[in-house]
Amino acid sequence: MGDSLGIEHVMEAVTHISISRAVRESHFSTRELCVMGAAGAASFLLQTFLKLPTPFADFLKYDPSDVPPILCALAMGSGAGFLTVLMRVLLKLTIFGGDPIGLCMNLVASGSFATVAGALARYPTDLKTQVRAMAAATAVMTVVMIPVNYYVLRFGNYVPEGQIVSTLCLGITPFNVMKGVTNSLIVISLWQHLKASMKL
Repeated sequence: MGDSLGIEHVMEAVTHISISRAVRESHFSTRELCVMGAAGAASFLLQTFLKLPTPFADFLKYDPSDVPPILCALAMGSGAGFLTVLMRVLLKLTIFGGDPIGLCMNLVASGSFATVAGALARYPTDLKTQVRAMAAATAVMTVVMIPVNYYVLRFGNYVPEGQIVSTLCLGITPFNVMKGVTNSLIVISLWQHLKASMKL
């Protein structure tokens, strides 16, 4: 019981930090709120309809749903990125329901990436700054999700107990690195084309 509460504490801590930052940056214009809403809807559609298999495990599928929130974070700050992720999670919960733990994990993983990326590279002036921010965001997301995934695997009965460490080290963690790098490459490529026209 005490160990299972550890999952909730880790998720609550990361989510609290991201929400606190979102609240501090909550002075959004009507246009920005509309952009965030559209980005949240686009993120939800990408997560729902575009799932690509990966070589790590059958249940680990890549989707580019984090790209719209990250773009929002770059354009409007980390609070906007996190709120866009939150919109996606709420849409999924409202329309499909689902496992609360899985939705919380998704919020923590995507929210931590968008929060770090937006904090380090909002309105980036050069490509090098953006690359460093994406690398830091990938590292933070990967590290944060290690204990979260460990506790979920251990107490959620998703894999046999003897396979938890191998699943985490050879499957989930490399997948998170791949996902972060792939999202970073997509975001950097799109941002170079969009930043001139995004006057948010």
